[in-house]
Amino acid sequence: PDAARPSSTIPAAVPTSPQAEAVSCDKFGTIKSVESKTPTTVTFVNKSDGYRALAWIDPEGTPVDNTGLNQGESVTVPTFQTHAWMITDGPGNCIEMFVPTGRNTMFEITAPASILGPEDD
Repeated sequence: PDAARPSSTIPAAVPTSPQAEAVSCDKFGTIKSVESKTPTTVTFVNKSDGYRALAWIDPEGTPVDNTGLNQGESVTVPTFQTHAWMITDGPGNCIEMFVPTGRNTMFEITAPASILGPEDD
């Protein structure tokens, strides 16, 4: 069966900026940064419906505010493989999380913010 399969029908592509996979906020509290000596960069591209803030999740699982970006903006941050990140709305509500596993990763922020209602009474 293997001999009948063509070996070169799909060209091998070497991505220079792999897309990172999002992790659900349901995992918040279990996702933490793990010590790593492998540096990398992550380019966050905000393709969402509004402002997004970025927080690094420290080894204890606590979000540490890092930077933010408006709709349509992108920012590249130095980090390490196995370091966790959380994308939030302006008030700090988790929208999605991820952990880079490769070098020079791109993360497209596309998830909409949750509709929570007004904060003021």
